Amino acid sequence: MALLTSHSVEAYSMGGGILYLAPWDGATPPEEADYFDAGNMSSFSYSVSSVTVEHENTRGQTMTIDKRTVTKTGCNFKFVLDEFTIKNISIHAMGEISDHTIHGAQAADQEWAVRFVTDNASGENQIFNCWRCSLTPDGDVPWISLDKFKVLGFAGAALDDTTNHSTSPLFDITVVEATV
Repeated sequence: MALLTSHSVEAYSMGGGILYLAPWDGATPPEEADYFDAGNMSSFSYSVSSVTVEHENTRGQTMTIDKRTVTKTGCNFKFVLDEFTIKNISIHAMGEISDHTIHGAQAADQEWAVRFVTDNASGENQIFNCWRCSLTPDGDVPWISLDKFKVLGFAGAALDDTTNHSTSPLFDITVVEATV
């Protein structure tokens, strides 16, 4: 497959995607069979962050910056799920499921693998894989909503997984051909 290059209207992108989650079990990464479709999602976004240290050159009449070194990198993301399933509510409540009951805040240290697969009608598609991350609630849960559907907001932060992904320990984005 030849990747698209600029300038091309073929690179314009519209569409949605599917979110897959898989729980980590201790230090063991999930296997493909562990991933589950989290249901309909109204948004997904990510951001990459870095912290730099600057070196100042003071050998002249004016100080200049002659070196920047990145000392910290990270990846954060957010998504909103529309489906109020017991599994989604328990993840949002950082809880554990026992029969039909969610015991809230009992799995606050649970780690996850996150995979978002775009489904663009045009252009290329992307597969975002965050190997290991923490998930936390992002916003309140609207238990009463008569004018719009209820949603569950989540925030995620990538955690280092050098042990299993030494060349890219935080996340990968794989570009694939459009499915349509």
